[in-house]
Amino acid sequence: MLAPILLVSSGSFQQFGQLDMSKGAALYHACQTAIRVHEHPAAAATTDDHYFAGTCDIYFGGFVDAALMSHSICATGVSIGTMIKTYVAYMGNNTKFLDQHKAIGVLAALRDAYPCAAKK
Repeated sequence: MLAPILLVSSGSFQQFGQLDMSKGAALYHACQTAIRVHEHPAAAATTDDHYFAGTCDIYFGGFVDAALMSHSICATGVSIGTMIKTYVAYMGNNTKFLDQHKAIGVLAALRDAYPCAAKK
C-alpha cells in the first residue's frame, strides 16, 4: 500500500518544479490550496490540489498539537482551519519567512495571533 502513495507524491513534486517542502514558500502554497479546497471542494478536482491541501492540514495538525502542549501558543477552541487562514494572512504580510524553514513562519504567525498570557 505504501508504494502507490509514494508514486502519487512524487508525481506532485515533479509537476510543481520540485518544491523544497521544508521552506515556508511551499507550506504557504499548500495552505493557500487547502483554504481553496475546504471552501470550494467542487472546484478543487485535481489530485495535486488534494495533495497540497492534505500536506498543509497534516503539518498543521501535528504542529499545533505540539505548540499547544508546550504552551508555545494558547488557542484552545480554535479550529485548524482558522489557524491555517491566520497563517496564510500572516505570511502574505511577512514574506521574509517564505525562504526560511516552514516551522519558523508557522510559529511566528500563531504566536502573534494566539499568545499565551505572561506567567507571573
